[in-house]
Amino acid sequence: MSDIRGQKSAGGGEPGRVGPVRTRNGKSAGSEVCGQHGDTMRAMRFVVCLALIFLGACSAPPPEADAESPTAAGRLLALREGVWTNSPRDLALLIEQLESSDPTVRMVALDHLWNLTGEDHGFRYDDPPAQREAAVERWADWLRTRVDRNGGADKDGRAPADA
Repeated sequence: MSDIRGQKSAGGGEPGRVGPVRTRNGKSAGSEVCGQHGDTMRAMRFVVCLALIFLGACSAPPPEADAESPTAAGRLLALREGVWTNSPRDLALLIEQLESSDPTVRMVALDHLWNLTGEDHGFRYDDPPAQREAAVERWADWLRTRVDRNGGADKDGRAPADA
């Protein structure tokens, strides 16, 4: 069939009607565009996957267990993994953790202190700051009295490090 200009219509339909435009390899131009779009999408997906892989590889290392860590996660790991004794040094470190800004750190420290001493000195991890400060001071007074009474040594005769 020919179109109005006397040329054969690509679609082979009625005169005056233009069919799909064909490319050199015989595919319609529409499929060529879709193919390019599909390649672009595949490339975009590939780039996004690579970015996610690299971002995962660049994440921060897990915190180390350290009772004096600047991060709550490091202090919590130390509280959880540490072997806590009734020594003045360990008790002082636990009492120090009662002043943490993180309520979970305070709760775990109090739990350890309770297990070691059977005391809580009125400390509640969720009390307002003023009440917590007063309870921490009671804990510090208790520890000073205990160290003074034992002559600066714990029950095993070791001198305290920072009591």
